[in-house]
Amino acid sequence: MALSILLAFAIPLASTPASVPVRAADTVVVTYVYNDGATPDSAIDATVGELLVQPPDPTFTGHVFGGWYSDPELTTLWDFGTRIVETATTLYAKWALNQYTITFHSNGGSAVSAITQDYGTAVTAPADPTREGYAFAGWYTDDGTFLEPYVVPDTMPDAYVDAYAMWTVNRYDARYVKNNGNADRVDTYDYGADVAAPPNPTRSGYAFAGWYLDDGTFLLPAAFPFPMPIGGVTLYAKWTANLYTISFQSNGGSAVSAVTQAYQTQVAAPTPPTRTNYAFDGWYLDDATFLLPAAFPFAMPVGGVTLYAKWTPSVITSATFSANAASGYLSKLPAGTTVAALLAGLDQGTSVRAFNGATEITGTTLVGTGMTVKLYDGDVPVQSLTAVVTGDVSGDGKCSLLDFAQLQSHLLGRTILTGARLLGGDLSGGSTVSLLDFAQMQSYLLGRSSIVPRSQ
Repeated sequence: MALSILLAFAIPLASTPASVPVRAADTVVVTYVYNDGATPDSAIDATVGELLVQPPDPTFTGHVFGGWYSDPELTTLWDFGTRIVETATTLYAKWALNQYTITFHSNGGSAVSAITQDYGTAVTAPADPTREGYAFAGWYTDDGTFLEPYVVPDTMPDAYVDAYAMWTVNRYDARYVKNNGNADRVDTYDYGADVAAPPNPTRSGYAFAGWYLDDGTFLLPAAFPFPMPIGGVTLYAKWTANLYTISFQSNGGSAVSAVTQAYQTQVAAPTPPTRTNYAFDGWYLDDATFLLPAAFPFAMPVGGVTLYAKWTPSVITSATFSANAASGYLSKLPAGTTVAALLAGLDQGTSVRAFNGATEITGTTLVGTGMTVKLYDGDVPVQSLTAVVTGDVSGDGKCSLLDFAQLQSHLLGRTILTGARLLGGDLSGGSTVSLLDFAQMQSYLLGRSSIVPRSQ
């Protein structure tokens, strides 16, 4: 402890006229007891009857000097201005403890009460302050620079102290849940720092519709930039399904409107198109080859798709006549059938045309065995059948002596009937020509019986 050094002062005697004899004054010892536990007592000589010269105030760390007292109990203050020395005297220093304050500046954290106590008394360190989003990093005596750390002492020091809180900002994660099957993105920010929007993610078949604080409901959009909150934040990607189009190429059939739907929604089959003299055979992903059928319903693919109609040509049908696409014959035709009667008996009506060789025949012209009957789609023939008129071997559409003669020649081996003409001579239904057929034709020509048209 810093202590002052007490100096002894000599008090000069008053001047006396030369005519008055001087008498030596009595001196006594004045002792100063410092009461600081360290400084040894000091003594000076003082003149009885004189005032003491007041020494400089001593110092005692952590204390304030309260004067010199003439009793150990420190009840009687020695007044240097009025009290004279009468005898040997001991003066005692009186001290009072100083109070000091440690002031805590939390710098944005929770308040910490100052500590005001007597010097040297036990000090209890306060609880660390808290601050949202920050970690307490200790007390410092220099604010801002934080180069001088301060530890609260066990006892009150002999000085006033200002302690400043240092804080370390917490760091939190911004997690971006992409909702596209890819791993989350995680960015780390200081608390309170602006959270920036990351690059937009991608997802096949969808358009990115922003980041949201709520998943599934997507009612709370994130407004970038925003300050990083306590504990971090999780953001969820919202997606809007793209719209794609299914186009239908009817390939000559009736038009089918395109279908526009959201990605992955179920596409239903449209009403099938129609095409004259063709049967619709389904939609395909590949045109012409028709190896990849579209299986409805199916999920709308990315980019949409074009589907192509496959057609199977229709065949000649009739409730009156016998149209056999497998054999290639149009049979069960009675002799004397005109082209008009033929067309009237076919389900396809005017889409069918008849030919004798390369020449088209119409109206009341008779249809003869061996003539061609063709089904058309517009101007394109899609099926061709050969006419078989029962009883008509010559090909003129009649059953006459000419036909009888040709049957006889065939049976005698002179000429051989083949194909439609052979079938035209089959009156009995045996798929060949026999004496029975010859006999039936003879009976017909004699007017004894009729010929029943046969299916071939």
